[in-house]
Amino acid sequence: MGIFEGYRNGDSVRLEVVYQIARNRPNTIVENIVTNSFYVSKIINPSNPNLNECQQFINRFNYYGYGSFVYLSGSNFNGCEDKFINLTYVYINQPNDAAPGRDVFPYEYRPQNLLNDVLINVPNGFNFLRSEVSLNIGSGQENSNSFNSIITPTSITGRNLQYNVGQLFKTQNAAGIWDNPDEAYAVNIKVYLAPDCNATTGKVSYAYNAIHQGQLASLPINGGNVSADDDLSKSGESNADVLFFKAPKLSLQSSKQTNNGASNILTWPLKINNVAAETEAKNVWIAFRNNSGRINLNNLTLGATTISPSVGNIYQLGNLLPGGSEFDLLVSANYSLNCNLDSIVAEIGWDCNGYPNSISTISCPTVTYPLFVKPFNTTLSASSIFPVESRPIVIKELCEDIEFVIQVDNEGQVDASNLLFDVFMPNGFELIPGSTYIQYPINTSVPPAPNVNLLNWRHINNAQDLGSDPPRP
Repeated sequence: MGIFEGYRNGDSVRLEVVYQIARNRPNTIVENIVTNSFYVSKIINPSNPNLNECQQFINRFNYYGYGSFVYLSGSNFNGCEDKFINLTYVYINQPNDAAPGRDVFPYEYRPQNLLNDVLINVPNGFNFLRSEVSLNIGSGQENSNSFNSIITPTSITGRNLQYNVGQLFKTQNAAGIWDNPDEAYAVNIKVYLAPDCNATTGKVSYAYNAIHQGQLASLPINGGNVSADDDLSKSGESNADVLFFKAPKLSLQSSKQTNNGASNILTWPLKINNVAAETEAKNVWIAFRNNSGRINLNNLTLGATTISPSVGNIYQLGNLLPGGSEFDLLVSANYSLNCNLDSIVAEIGWDCNGYPNSISTISCPTVTYPLFVKPFNTTLSASSIFPVESRPIVIKELCEDIEFVIQVDNEGQVDASNLLFDVFMPNGFELIPGSTYIQYPINTSVPPAPNVNLLNWRHINNAQDLGSDPPRP
């Protein structure tokens, strides 16, 4: 109620009314109707019936409720390449159906939300590199301004990246670089990531809070509404996968997976392929596990180049392009002859962050491939026969010398060495000292004559008398 005295013809009265916003309705046009009536009277503080209404005025104005939302955009990571994700906070202070730049009810009554703290959680396998932030202020379709800056997380805990965006605004920090926008704006945080060998396609989660300021600084966090759409503190997750990771795919094979054990020198040809269509394999390596200890790696060649092992006996091979590119290797090893099946295991892998130092601590996926040694055993047969000149067999007299031949045949696939003969003679027989000779090799299937005067017989040490014949089973 206002009182004016001495109001004469030709005078004018201007009434200014300040309205305080008590509630926000997000992203909505609110029409306010204000009725003003003008009265005249001859007395001070009149009351009915002494009030005479001269004219009534009805005013309308619109309040544009503010709103905000967050959206995420991701990237496709092909192997070890570095890319980024975008988290964008959008503040709206006029509805989408309002014409850009429309003159809305007093700008000073359109409170701003200042984005403050932001938390971004990235999936396992993606490592933080750096980040940038930009403030984009819109002034209608024809005019907008963008302000860019480097931003560093205030803390990095595991996969959580914590940002304080509020400190970039001058009203929150005297050293801030941004003036408070008085209209719609967007803050974009660009986070650069580097995948590692354990990266997988996944979603990004986030949380943020904002600050009420201006005329609505006293409003509760939800703007006086029960709707969560106006909440200044929110968290969520990308509705779908935004980080797409395509890993290289290695294969390992050999055209000769099994060596025979006839020789103590072994070789295995190996072929490593990257069968991924688009993704390069970085820092490809190979190592060998020798569980038995009887196979000792001699050298490894890549084409015509000999590759020496690095720390942890890991062979560093380099990068392998996609689309079936390959490394052709040849493994050479020394083998301690053994009668059992033996093997070593070839193991290959890759990593974005360099080569491993030990295969026992590798956390990246690997491919293994066994390389076998098949033993070629000896098969010995022995027979005791009389020489050909003693046939037909004649009966020996008492105290006569008896000559006979023990013939041993190796019917196996590899040489036999360190042969030990155990000869069990009947009771009453004694070995004549100095009468033991050996002939090797025998080139005929006919038993040799025990003629020690022939050059192909060699004298050997006397046999050792081990005592009585062991009991028969």
